[in-house]
Amino acid sequence: MRRAIGQSLRIDVAQHAVSVLRVGGWRWPGRAAAAPVTLATQQITPSADHPFDAIANALRAVLGELDVAGWPVSFVLAD
Repeated sequence: MRRAIGQSLRIDVAQHAVSVLRVGGWRWPGRAAAAPVTLATQQITPSADHPFDAIANALRAVLGELDVAGWPVSFVLAD
């Protein structure tokens, strides 16, 4: 996936899902910033044996779908 100037990824981690969004981009005077675009979402499904691996498994699954090597990223943790 090509990255435009100023674009980055935002990974949202909520109680039941992990989402990857493309955010930012170059803003010209008089133009609004581009709205975030959801690239992929994965439900978090904890198992009884390893409940703390659920977020890591969801991240692996969602990032495995995308070609995002080298992109800057930020995380947002929802409460």
